[in-house]
Amino acid sequence: MSRKTVISVGYNQYGYAAVFEHFYSQQWSKEFDFIHICLDRGEPKIDPPSNVQIYYVQAAGNRIIRKWRLISTIVQIAKKNACGILWLSYFRLSFLVRLLLPGYKIIMEYWSVCVNANRLNRLIKNFLMWFESLFFCHFVSLSKDIVKSLHLPPSTEILPLGSDIHSNTNKLFNTIYLLYVGTQAKQREIHKTLYGVAEFKRKYPDIKLTYDIIGRGDGVSLINQKIAEYHLQDIVIMHGYVSDEDIVTFYDRCNVGVCYTPMTEMYLPQPFTKLYEYGLSGMASISVKLNDSVRRVIPEVGVLCDDNEQSFADALEQIWQNRMQYNSERIRNYFMPYTWENISKQFKNIIESV
Repeated sequence: MSRKTVISVGYNQYGYAAVFEHFYSQQWSKEFDFIHICLDRGEPKIDPPSNVQIYYVQAAGNRIIRKWRLISTIVQIAKKNACGILWLSYFRLSFLVRLLLPGYKIIMEYWSVCVNANRLNRLIKNFLMWFESLFFCHFVSLSKDIVKSLHLPPSTEILPLGSDIHSNTNKLFNTIYLLYVGTQAKQREIHKTLYGVAEFKRKYPDIKLTYDIIGRGDGVSLINQKIAEYHLQDIVIMHGYVSDEDIVTFYDRCNVGVCYTPMTEMYLPQPFTKLYEYGLSGMASISVKLNDSVRRVIPEVGVLCDDNEQSFADALEQIWQNRMQYNSERIRNYFMPYTWENISKQFKNIIESV
C-alpha cells in the first residue's frame, strides 16, 4: 500500500503560531509523507521532524505578490504530488488554489473568524471567507461556533485546539501565582485584569500573589501604566517574548492561568488556546465567558468571569475560596483528550476520510 502525501499550507512561518507541526509526529511517519509550505518571515528556522519537508516562500513584496508567490508554490508542489492531499489553512484568495487545481483533494481549514476591531472590516472579511468556501467540498474548523459564524456546511469536521503538556509538576493552591501568556494587543484589554489584582491584594494583603505576563503587543505601555497606577511593581512582572524552552519554568511555578479578552461578537466564537495549555500543566484558570470556555470550565478546573475589572477581581476571590477543590492531576486528566497526541488521531481520521 502506497504512502499518502499530505501537503499543508500555513501563512505563518513553520514553528511560529502554527499547529501543523503537532500533527507531524513520528507515529505517522510510517503512513504519511508530509510537505509543509509556509512564508519565510525572517525568523530563525526551526528543524522539522525527519518525515517533513519544508518549502519556504519569500514574504518580501506587497500582499498580492506575496500571495501569488505562495499560491504558485502550492500549485507546483501539488502537481508534483498528484495523489496527495492538500490541507489548506485559509488565507484570502485561497479559492484560486481550487481553480488552479481542479479535482485535487483539498481540505479547507478555518481556524478563526475575523477579529478586526472595525465592524465593517469584519463583515467584509467574514463574507469573503464564506464566499471562498463555496469553491471547496471538505472543511475543518476548531469549533462549532466558528462554523456557525462563517456559515460553513454542517458537514464541517471539528478538530479542536490542543496543547503539549508543558509541566508535570503538581501545584499547591495556598498561594496565587497568576500567569498570562499571549498577545498584549490593546484590543485584548489585558490591563483590566490589573485592577482585579490590586483589589484582591487590598482585600487580602497577607496572601502571596504574583502575576507573570508574557507576550508582546501595542498594549504594553498601557499595562505598564496601570501597574504603576495600582502600585503593583512588586507583584506584576512583564516578560515580553519568552521562548518555548524558557516558558516551561513559568508553567512549573504558576498555578492559575488567565484567559482574558472582551466578550464581543468577534471573540465569542474563538476558543482560548491557553486554556488547554494551562489545564494540561495542572493549573486552574480564570477565563472570560467565551463560548468554548463556558463549555469547558467547570468548578473543579477554574472560574468564569465577565470582561470587566470588578468581575475579574471577584473571580480571583472565588479562586481563593475554591482553592481546596483544585488538584493538578485531576485538572490535567480533565484536559487530557486535548493533548496534541490525541488531537492528531482525529487529524489522521480526517485525512483518511477524504
